[in-house]
Amino acid sequence: MKIYIQLLFLISSIFFLQTKGFCQTNQQFSLIELQQDFNVLRNRLEKSLANLYLYNSKIELTKTFDSLYSNLKPMTALEFYNYITPLCSKIKDGHSVILSDLKTRNSNYQYANYFPFDIFFNGEKLFIQKNLSGDLSIIEGTEILSINKINTTVLLKYLLERMVRDGDNENYPEWILNNYFNIYYGFSFGHPDKFEFELREVNGSTTSKTIDALPISTINQNRNARYAQHFSMKRSGDAIYLESIDSIKTSVLTIKSWDNSLLKNKYHQHFKKEIKNAMNEVLKKNPENIIIDLRNNQGGNAENGIYLLSYLMNQKFEYVKTVKKLICNTDTSQILKSITNSSFTQTGNPQKNIYSGKLYVLTNGGSFSNSGIFCSRIKFYNRGKIIGEETGGNSTVFSGQFGGSTILPNTKIACYNSNYQIVIADVKNNTGHGVIPDYKISPTIGDIISNNDVILNFTLALIKKKQNR
Repeated sequence: MKIYIQLLFLISSIFFLQTKGFCQTNQQFSLIELQQDFNVLRNRLEKSLANLYLYNSKIELTKTFDSLYSNLKPMTALEFYNYITPLCSKIKDGHSVILSDLKTRNSNYQYANYFPFDIFFNGEKLFIQKNLSGDLSIIEGTEILSINKINTTVLLKYLLERMVRDGDNENYPEWILNNYFNIYYGFSFGHPDKFEFELREVNGSTTSKTIDALPISTINQNRNARYAQHFSMKRSGDAIYLESIDSIKTSVLTIKSWDNSLLKNKYHQHFKKEIKNAMNEVLKKNPENIIIDLRNNQGGNAENGIYLLSYLMNQKFEYVKTVKKLICNTDTSQILKSITNSSFTQTGNPQKNIYSGKLYVLTNGGSFSNSGIFCSRIKFYNRGKIIGEETGGNSTVFSGQFGGSTILPNTKIACYNSNYQIVIADVKNNTGHGVIPDYKISPTIGDIISNNDVILNFTLALIKKKQNR
């Protein structure tokens, strides 16, 4: 079962519709049309989202819905998108993604101009990570103080409020911002032809710049041309691969996705085949340590997490406690019922031959959904150490996305249907956060620019230190 939404495909990689030009977004929808769309969205949430009242009482959320409905007025699809998406940070369900309509996304991707930088947001400040613009005088590490006369503090708050997250965990929305800033900027602010910047240079001086927006194709060309060395330092052809660091008797297993469809269609790999081959190699070499890198792995098929764990556990194990679906709503909350035919609620069994050495798992805010479950189990069974940043999502309970999307009838905004409740541990212990690392390590803008993989390097240093004791 697939229990996540792969943002990479939803907003930047899959473009099927044929369009003839840049999609105009200034069509005004009537009050009646927007009331209809809002009611479809509300009905979808109230009738299928099993975690709807996990962080809000029904009374509180009903007031929010009623207020939004009563304050509707004629607006464009872009305005309506900005009007309804604060529900994402209110409901706090990481799988309930809301995107602009597919036709607009397709058209914009092909014909619109975009923000011409890769950015890095450290939770407080916004920096230029890669300069993909036509102005080569702007150097990496420059801080962005404002964009089109909007202070970045205000701008970032506005965008983050409209991004999904589980509970009070801000790591996933911040990760989305860092990886898809130009896409989400377009969702909320459209596609201007130019950007006015106020910048703070590395030497501390401030300056103003006006930069042309660029097509995605040009941005990608600039990225490949200017940062070829950066990409050459990373193995990018496979989603699953094993590397060895023989000097410290360590294997590094990178897993970019748990999703069978993505692995097959994009990488031409099969999860169980790749993991079986990798783990057989590990068992053959029998290194003292194995590092599993789950950074930026947004999730996928839960049974694949069970399969990998079966090579690491010396006892039977539980992956998730239960999967529940919404039966009905009461006056004050919901009634949920456990389903008995879920493949990943069954007891996991160890393989005949397992790896019993030391285990380290690398994480960041993009380690979402099934990556969070896997890390939660590693921590619960005290099987290894988690190193890096808090995982995206929730370590205790979150929703699963099994039902495609609901398309609002007039604006055609896509609302992805998270429905089942995935219970990993006792819901009473829900803190609203992901898996907290045993060693918290976060890169700085300087680390990123210099290609210093501070999380991996910390782990390697930790291994060396333990070996030298």
